[in-house]
Amino acid sequence: MASFCSIGFSAQRLFGFRGVNSESTLSAFWIGWCLVLMFLQVWHLVAPVDARVIGVLLIASVAGIAYSRQSIAELLELVKSHKLLLIAGSVLLLWLANRAMAPIKPYDAGLYHLGAIRWISNYPIVPGLANLHDRFGFNSSYFLFEAMLDTGMWTHGSHHLAGGLLLLIVLFEIGSSVYKIFNYKSVDLYDIMRIILLAPIIDQCFNYASSTSPDLATYVIGLTIGVRMCKVLFSTDNRSSRALDIASIMLLAAIGITLKVSFVILGTVASLIAATVWLQSVSEKKRSLIEPIVITAVVLSIVGVWMFRNIILTGYAAYPFSAISFGVEWRVTPESVTNINGWIQSWARNPNALPAQVLANSDWFYPWINYITAHQRFDVVFPLLLFLGGTVVSSLCVVFKTLPGARCVMFLMPGFAALIFWFLSAPDPRYAGATFWYLGAGSVSLVFGGFSHGGTVKEGMDRVSLRACADRAGLTAKLQNYTAWS
Repeated sequence: MASFCSIGFSAQRLFGFRGVNSESTLSAFWIGWCLVLMFLQVWHLVAPVDARVIGVLLIASVAGIAYSRQSIAELLELVKSHKLLLIAGSVLLLWLANRAMAPIKPYDAGLYHLGAIRWISNYPIVPGLANLHDRFGFNSSYFLFEAMLDTGMWTHGSHHLAGGLLLLIVLFEIGSSVYKIFNYKSVDLYDIMRIILLAPIIDQCFNYASSTSPDLATYVIGLTIGVRMCKVLFSTDNRSSRALDIASIMLLAAIGITLKVSFVILGTVASLIAATVWLQSVSEKKRSLIEPIVITAVVLSIVGVWMFRNIILTGYAAYPFSAISFGVEWRVTPESVTNINGWIQSWARNPNALPAQVLANSDWFYPWINYITAHQRFDVVFPLLLFLGGTVVSSLCVVFKTLPGARCVMFLMPGFAALIFWFLSAPDPRYAGATFWYLGAGSVSLVFGGFSHGGTVKEGMDRVSLRACADRAGLTAKLQNYTAWS
């Protein structure tokens, strides 16, 4: 964690952001993690991901600490001044470490996850590897991350580290928002969203803290993007902090696509919206375009290298999608691609029948609905009900002009677009990732904002400040008329 944070702090300083607080530290981790995964994609083109990568990472971390020593010193002072938080964090770390030592959870671990990690650990990228096993073509950068950790005493045990680390950071983020409440500080919409998301994150800790699957990583990244979208669109943070959050969204979206191709819709839509908000802000204040251009270049590089790796492994740019193929001699046959897509789509609808039977008609729909409502209540039904109810009530808030309608739509659009894509392609809940809880927690936080405008958190969180929403919508004067009941 320290290595990722030091690399992230260095990147932040290069962009002129030097303030240190809990939010910037969390963003530093995610930025550093994304840059490390980008490096691993390139490294594996020419060499296996082995102990040498750890050595390079440690050198980069030391350099990052030296370069960002002032920021790190401020962070240490911040930690020392909150000893109770340090104790709570240590207890949380021990509990999560216990959960992460559980046996490997998913069936796919034995099917291909562990095999893919071994190939990455022992060899550089192998052209046409997907012809050996079609699922070896699932070019997930999460396997690179696990292979990097699969050294020393953790050889063959990196699944005990990778997922637990990501869950720990998300729990720290939620804890930072809970801390605001107990210290009677101003609470923003994104804090409310984080606190609601504690429920699905705890569920992930109990069930998937020890996992080789990219599903956990895409779940965590989806929630992290959602919180930062809420922060960018509705909070009162200054320009540099907003730019940092937008950069984090774009980097996480790009990495999310490299983790699992089903993340493409949520990641792309969120990244485009964040970039649009950033460019609009830059244009209004006549700022330099250097920062957006550099981040866009990094994002395109991440996705570009991932597509290049796909071509080497399978002959397709976005395997198992066959739209963009190349005539290399090791290209996976079209019949094999059609077969694996058929199994993915049919398994998501009805795992107890052959693709030819499932995809030929819509008979799968009602049994699928019955299964979802009976067995996926917490992951699908409950957050979907929150989303539907929250959308109705927040729409009324938009009508009464206590919420800016355009920003509400922009906030919910990534999750809604991903939900439609999920249903039309492969409607298994695990392929949706965090989409349902993104929409459910996000819409409830909007409702809370619409009815709690104009105040601050005092005496047990009586009110939540949403003056940022009002200012952006030009509604400050109208909000004064509602102060009596808020």
